[in-house]
Amino acid sequence: MQITGLLLERLRNAEYFQFMTDTRSIVSANNPVALNVKPSFDGLTAELEVIDTLYQQQQGSIVTPKMEQADLRRDRALNGINSIVNGFVYHFDTGFSEPALLLQASISKYGSNIIGQSLIAETSIITNLAGDWNNTAELQQAITKLNLKEWTNELATANMEFNKLYLERNAETAGKTTQSMEDRRSLISNDIYYKLRDKLLANAEINDLAQPWAAAVNQLKALIASYNNLLATRPPEPATPVTPITP
Repeated sequence: MQITGLLLERLRNAEYFQFMTDTRSIVSANNPVALNVKPSFDGLTAELEVIDTLYQQQQGSIVTPKMEQADLRRDRALNGINSIVNGFVYHFDTGFSEPALLLQASISKYGSNIIGQSLIAETSIITNLAGDWNNTAELQQAITKLNLKEWTNELATANMEFNKLYLERNAETAGKTTQSMEDRRSLISNDIYYKLRDKLLANAEINDLAQPWAAAVNQLKALIASYNNLLATRPPEPATPVTPITP
């Protein structure tokens, strides 16, 4: 049995915590013992306490809103660069399309969804990408040709500002925790959710979607659909471009 997926990494921290809480409520209402998912349910319950603590600590920091703005700023800059580069790839003049292809390749080297990475991973990728652009003559020339210097400066500046604020918040909360909610999500919390979801689906299939599995699965499907609808209202990330075929 399969169920529509949800890109957990695209959920903001508050949305992520609410989704996990809603998932726990669905399983709880349908009796985790009867569903044969009690150990996985207990694991999610315990994990919710951890990420709630991390979330409250981060929300209590005066640095967090500034950090979120810096993160949005760098995401907008990277999306802008991607859009311009991807457009120039199709330029009729090879004097523009070839530099665009070089820049496209330099970005694609780090994956198709840089802004979907964890906050610290995104910081590292953008730092490396800016280093590539600054230290490779061909890429510098391409940036100049496509008039992207202001854009690349903006991306680097926003990324450095984010990293500065991230370190400030870590120092502020050092006495409370050594882990951010973002790190916890990617390293531990996601897997705990997936184990519960997969255990529920496996038992539902074994029992031919009888009750209480039918109710639990249908409610989880509806919950996931509502969050997918939420994500669908956000501006789309640039699609991975298709390199044009040269004659």
